[in-house]
Amino acid sequence: ISALEKAPGGSRWEKALEVFEEMKRRRIAPNVITYNALISALEKAADGSQWERAVELFEEMKLRDLAPTVITYSALISALGRASGGSEADKAVLLFEEMKMKKIEPSAITYNALISALEKVPGGSQWQKALTLFEEMKRAG
Repeated sequence: ISALEKAPGGSRWEKALEVFEEMKRRRIAPNVITYNALISALEKAADGSQWERAVELFEEMKLRDLAPTVITYSALISALGRASGGSEADKAVLLFEEMKMKKIEPSAITYNALISALEKVPGGSQWQKALTLFEEMKRAG
């Protein structure tokens, strides 16, 4: 699945989903790494992020008692920021807050994904929130 995410010319997310479904049909249990790779593939879709599917996978992952990691959250926040028609920044901010409540330390990649999402909000950037996040990231080191 990871190789399909990085395919020349853009993510082959449709094929990645097929492989994922085939895994489940064969009773091969997907793990956190599998979900992370698939969410990343959906994030990088050439025709715009497939964020709705990425959110569905995130919820499925939790139902399977698989704990999302900083990589999971970062990829999903990035997918929300790359939504066709403009960022789903409000959802990205809620996800970021959930992550911190679960004591998962945001990485520089997480902060950058959220700042980027705030920049791409339909109707104008939420630069004040982005600046606050940047200051938080600097304090966190």
